[in-house]
Amino acid sequence: MNFAPLKIVIIEDEAPAARRLRKLLAELDAAIQVIAHLSSVEESAQWLVQNPPPDLLLMDIDLSDGLSFDIFSRAPVTSPVIFTTAYSDYAIRAFKVNSIDYLLKPVESAALKAALEKFRTLRPAMAIDEGVAAMLRNLIHQQDSKPQQIYRRRFLIEQRHGLVSIAAADVAYFFSEYKLTSLVTLGGQTHVVPQTLEELETQLEPAHFFRANRQMVVGIKSIAGIDKLFSGKLKLRLTPTAKFAVEVSREKAARFKAWLDQ
Repeated sequence: MNFAPLKIVIIEDEAPAARRLRKLLAELDAAIQVIAHLSSVEESAQWLVQNPPPDLLLMDIDLSDGLSFDIFSRAPVTSPVIFTTAYSDYAIRAFKVNSIDYLLKPVESAALKAALEKFRTLRPAMAIDEGVAAMLRNLIHQQDSKPQQIYRRRFLIEQRHGLVSIAAADVAYFFSEYKLTSLVTLGGQTHVVPQTLEELETQLEPAHFFRANRQMVVGIKSIAGIDKLFSGKLKLRLTPTAKFAVEVSREKAARFKAWLDQ
């Protein structure tokens, strides 16, 4: 049976891995067209908003500026996806989106061939009308043109004998303990605030604060050092010193490093 040439986009931040995928695809089917090679969440989201969907996406999970799952919330991903990754941890999450297959690196020719055959078998049932895809891209454009959110600048803290106003820029970090949320200032003062960490995530400037784990939102000014743990996690050293160990999971580590490097 003859198939029309596939138009494929590779999303991969490691150049050697991208070259390997190109080589394998060419060996499996010389007619395959790799129409784009993208290397980050931001670049991929912009490309998918601005271009018609390809037939298939080959998508690495751990990218330089975060996890590729973030692309799905920023762009209309209507193409089927074959995920590639060095870890097996993300398999369940991958199959909650447009996943055809999940290949572990280094990708082997036989595994890629089987994934492509699976895609071609399922392709008729996965076709999407281009008009619908265009409508989704327009919706993304409209969201991008909305006024930017104004983030919280100050916190008014109730004290026993009055009120005190603390600038967000003077906050080192927030932590949750015993169902209470507290902020710690760069000067070492601790105050209880009424917001939950989930609420604070939507109110704080993302360039200045990061949700490190379930218990902590850290400010960029508070980070005094970072230690790598053998498990792929990161351990943060904060100023003022936190009352408990502050770790960033392996899943969040790439996103955290990208946040620090922006």
